[in-house]
Amino acid sequence: MNGQLPPYYALETILSELSEVPELSGFIVVKDNELNAIEKPAETITIIDFYRYSTAILDYVKSSNTDSLALHTEALDSWGTEIICILLTNLHAKSVPSPFCALLSGFPFTKTWNRFVEYYLADPGVEFPREKFPDAKALAEATLRQFSRRNLRAVTRFGVGAIIRPVEATYQDEFYRSLHTVLGYAMNVTSEWSPDGVGRIDFRLSSVRWGIELLREGDRLHDHCQRFTTDGAYGKWIQQGLLEDWLVIDCRTSSPRSYAGTAHASIEIPDTKLWRAVFAPDFSDVEVRDQYNQVVVDRFALTE
Repeated sequence: MNGQLPPYYALETILSELSEVPELSGFIVVKDNELNAIEKPAETITIIDFYRYSTAILDYVKSSNTDSLALHTEALDSWGTEIICILLTNLHAKSVPSPFCALLSGFPFTKTWNRFVEYYLADPGVEFPREKFPDAKALAEATLRQFSRRNLRAVTRFGVGAIIRPVEATYQDEFYRSLHTVLGYAMNVTSEWSPDGVGRIDFRLSSVRWGIELLREGDRLHDHCQRFTTDGAYGKWIQQGLLEDWLVIDCRTSSPRSYAGTAHASIEIPDTKLWRAVFAPDFSDVEVRDQYNQVVVDRFALTE
């Protein structure tokens, strides 16, 4: 099984953490003695008897620090023939062949395994704190306030085959991590969610039926906003009650124009639920504006 490790997180740190868990002794075999080099992405990580140890690993993740709780899986294609499993921390990614993952996890399909992993980190007995977060915007603000400047500065993310992932993925990764920091076991989020395979929303919180879409520097802004209209890709989900609230967050370091002042002004979507998260060039702080470029959340400093 091949995997990649972002250059700013040493594999030896992960191995050291695992070595302290008796049930996981011998779980990971490293075939490349250079894998612990910080500047070099991982090439080969072999998983031994994943099904046998999966519960122990997830228990370990749930009992670890906040960063370690950001366990996440993401399909790289519509069939789930290959997925990214982010294990132990949101900085540790592995490329997992679908048949191998399905066989060792004991589930017939990779998508089932994806959802099992994300479900395991949510406790159905913990209710979503609606009194604290009455809508998607309130939750989004709390999540943005947990963003780490250090994580955002490390914008070079490695994907499968050591291919650099787009900067947009950095914002998505950080939003996922911060969301778990805010909600803990009440998170109950599904990433790349789709009930029918037609269109996928970045994040959906199933307990409240909220959806959140992220983009960067206004890329395909109108397209993202149009998805939530009656005729859009997500319109039928709204009509079916699968999405009750939603928000498009345009993460950027450049100052945006009002959505009404763009080339799409004549076809601007009424009541667009759009935020522009305007980060400082060094990611030291962020300010949030609405679709009219009006400040809705004053500039605040990001966490370390």
